[in-house]
Amino acid sequence: RVRLRLAARSPVARGANALARQLAGLLGHPLPKVREKALKALGAAAERAGDALLCDDHVQEAVAARFRDEAATVRQAAVDVVGARCLASRDAFDRYHADVLARLRDAGLAVRKTAVRTLRASLRADREPDAHGRTLVALVRAAARPREEQTVRDLVRDAIRDAWFAPKPPAPPSPPSPAPS
Repeated sequence: RVRLRLAARSPVARGANALARQLAGLLGHPLPKVREKALKALGAAAERAGDALLCDDHVQEAVAARFRDEAATVRQAAVDVVGARCLASRDAFDRYHADVLARLRDAGLAVRKTAVRTLRASLRADREPDAHGRTLVALVRAAARPREEQTVRDLVRDAIRDAWFAPKPPAPPSPPSPAPS
């Protein structure tokens, strides 16, 4: 904890936060290509400086707005960034979970597929049971839509199969018991 606090106060961390805020400002640019590139750069900055960048309130507000962007490429980039970076950080993913779930109803097919892949990866991660349940329910509802593409249904099927039927990773070995004297 002490190292994390010291690292957060370092000039590099302050520079990363300033960079993240600048990139978050670019997320409001009028051109979709600029917004998409800014999201990808923000993801790269979070990868190098730490996923806590995506938990910054200003950055989170800007990224959350891109989930509802008019351009499908920007919405997909938002799901990609959150999926790639936030799965490593439980707190970060919890902040964006509802936004990713909402992308299951997106008009863009590529956005829906990316959302399913991200949620599939989140099901593999060790998440709280409530979020796990909400994710499964949302996936089942997405697959049950009458006009949903078969490719999305196949991805949902694979995600649910993995969540319910995939073998669990082995439990960590228990410490050896003391030898009798």
